[in-house]
Amino acid sequence: MTSSKKIITGVTWTAVQTLINRTSGFIVKLILARLLFPEDYGLIGMAVVFTSFFKSFTDLGFSTAIIQRDENQINQTYLSTAFWANMLWSILSFIILAILIAPLATKFYNEDVLLYLIPSLGLSILTTPLYFVNRSILVRELNFKKISHINNLANVIAGATAIIMAFSGFGVWALVAHNVVQTIIELPLFFYFSKWKPSLVWDKKAYKDLFGFTAFTTLSELINRLSSNGDYFIVGKLLGKIELGLYSFAFILTDSIRVQIKMIIDTVMYPVFSKLQGDKKQQENLLSKTIFYNCITTAPIMGLLFLNPELITIVFGDKWIDSLLVIKIIALAAIVQILTNSFPTLMRANGLARIEFNYQLIKVFILFLPLVFLGTYYYGIIGCSLSILLSRILQNILNIQGFTKFLEISPKTIFFNYIKGLLPTVLSVVLIFPFYYIIDVKSNLVVFSSTLIYVILIIIISYIFNKSELKKLLKLKANEPLN
Repeated sequence: MTSSKKIITGVTWTAVQTLINRTSGFIVKLILARLLFPEDYGLIGMAVVFTSFFKSFTDLGFSTAIIQRDENQINQTYLSTAFWANMLWSILSFIILAILIAPLATKFYNEDVLLYLIPSLGLSILTTPLYFVNRSILVRELNFKKISHINNLANVIAGATAIIMAFSGFGVWALVAHNVVQTIIELPLFFYFSKWKPSLVWDKKAYKDLFGFTAFTTLSELINRLSSNGDYFIVGKLLGKIELGLYSFAFILTDSIRVQIKMIIDTVMYPVFSKLQGDKKQQENLLSKTIFYNCITTAPIMGLLFLNPELITIVFGDKWIDSLLVIKIIALAAIVQILTNSFPTLMRANGLARIEFNYQLIKVFILFLPLVFLGTYYYGIIGCSLSILLSRILQNILNIQGFTKFLEISPKTIFFNYIKGLLPTVLSVVLIFPFYYIIDVKSNLVVFSSTLIYVILIIIISYIFNKSELKKLLKLKANEPLN
């Protein structure tokens, strides 16, 4: 199979996986949001601040090394060393989380349930390291079809478990189950499909190579966690669990979609970018396509949420009405983020993890956290959301400078593909905006009618402006070379 064919196959299967995940996840969230309340989501948000931080250590960045390393370096000893080192560290991390962090978090937020919620949510810290090597092997082989089957089955079972628990009155614990059950189901399946098992060996040289390669990648991931959960920490402390629940719910329906689509593309493109180290022109070409396809998949969804957030109250209930403005702002922030979504992936693929880490330090500690704190302190969750939008605009400026300086990628190339992918969404919103806002009463009929018109406009305009890209995709599927 050609490289182009593998990329398209990988994206297709990862897209299928995410489509099923998002569909099943949407059904689960629909039911849970009907049965649960903002304070339940707020409690989960408080717990996730701490558990996600420790999850950054779950593979110590070793999976990145396994995917990136040359074929001659990857052997049973190398993989087993990565497995045992990671397991030891994960056990230590879970003990610290359960014995030390959970009691401190309980006192910090004055929420007794966190004493049990945090260790329960953190169980995946113990299960994920058991199969990270198996998953890395499949990614390295670009075997996303098997990964798709595993993740889809695990997500369906986890979703069904959460729904049953919600109907049975377990409340916030249904949200915990949705997270933990998935990793438990994935564990035996990854072992079965990858056919790899660890050996009782340890190689000091292999460990030094792994740790030396991934040190800055792991540190960078920790900084990313601060970026993705620092706002939860601040909102939870300053405003409380109800406001945090409204804020986190807005993120679940907006930015998490961007992240999922980004993960589809980055999962496939990281090993491809790694194999093209030194070929800056080819990397620039692939980055252009990455930005474009991120836009045409993410922007229409964000545009709909910006235009028509009333859909949320129709589907999930009026108790989420206070999150609608937050949803509109974060939807805009998600569109802004698309511009340099792949900055960390491309930098790491080129062995520039240390430089990428330095960029993350600036973006998180100088831009993100101070802006979020000030916005939340003075203007609540609306101010926090506006701070997110502003920080992402400033982060894009830094990322573009990094692309230019270290990877010789032209800003013109980035902006051209970004605007090209964004155009159908912008035009659709502009065309339907007068129709929607000229009517004062936002009845269900008006909301659904405007949504249908928006979807039709997106399809028509996308076809008009992106016909050539569709033809290129068909060529790849037919295994024909691209011009």
